[in-house]
Amino acid sequence: MGHLQQLTISRIFKTSRYWRQGLIAMVFTSSLTACNPNLSEPTLSSSPYSLPPSASQTVEHALGEVKIPTHPQRIIVLHDTFLLDPVLALGIKPTGITTFAADVGSPVRGIEAEQIANVEIVGDGHQPNLEKILALKPDLILARESQSEIYSQLSGIAPTVAVPETLISFKERLRFIAQIFDKEAVAEQVIDQYWHRVEQFKTAMGQRLDVTEVSVLVFAWGMMATPSSELTCSKVLVDIGIRRPPIQERLANSSSDSPPLSLEVISEHDADVILLITDRQANTSNYLNSPIWSTLQAVQNNQVYQVDINRWHGNGPLAANLILDDLFKYLVNNPDLKGS
Repeated sequence: MGHLQQLTISRIFKTSRYWRQGLIAMVFTSSLTACNPNLSEPTLSSSPYSLPPSASQTVEHALGEVKIPTHPQRIIVLHDTFLLDPVLALGIKPTGITTFAADVGSPVRGIEAEQIANVEIVGDGHQPNLEKILALKPDLILARESQSEIYSQLSGIAPTVAVPETLISFKERLRFIAQIFDKEAVAEQVIDQYWHRVEQFKTAMGQRLDVTEVSVLVFAWGMMATPSSELTCSKVLVDIGIRRPPIQERLANSSSDSPPLSLEVISEHDADVILLITDRQANTSNYLNSPIWSTLQAVQNNQVYQVDINRWHGNGPLAANLILDDLFKYLVNNPDLKGS
């Protein structure tokens, strides 16, 4: 656990195993080519497929441009919260998906199980199973820019669009993906509905929004931190205008990530309400049973609420609405807040 102490919270959630993908993809491509001499390895900015102009469109993406079907039917999505969430929000059900890291035990983040019923699993986001993807005969693959090491192998299976990592805002990422599927109007409806819920929250909170300070902490892998400013949960809090402890406000306005927090500085993160992002298996006893934790105002007033990390670490419009659900539950419907 010692090396984890040096990680920021965003690094914790972005563990990388892409070096293994390169080896698997290299072997897999060789076997594909051996079995099918007509299947060549494409360059990063091209597709091996020849589609009639009337049935195709050219899409510019993070790794070049590619011709894809105008109306793709068999879509593979290679990341849960970054890609699958906005795809589902647009009303598109993919043929196959990758899950979150298999060794963490979380299937998909920010997405309800029924939304992916009967969808094939093709590995996890760190290590997609290329053989399973090929067997599903996709006509479009959605990948992340960070999956560039296997992009050529994916393109050898089907036209592949790499969504830019620079699209940190879930709203902008939704708009980018909507253009691929000619669903720009649907994307704007989803965003408008989100803003409508934000306004509903503000109205329901009334003056309490101005006087209530809310601390948001993450407990994972035996350490405490605050969410990265890039995460959707942080952006939802900013959209709503929730007051946070000064140290968290500074982090929210910085490009830097939060370092792990020791109990000695936890008092700086005290507030009227603490939302503790964790999972059911997390062993929080070292923190929550400590004398220092018990001195916090929120703890003494029974205003600490544990929220599910799989909801709060989502990064799309579906996750944003699940986060809003929790904020309504623990803030709007909280009779013990100031001004209630």
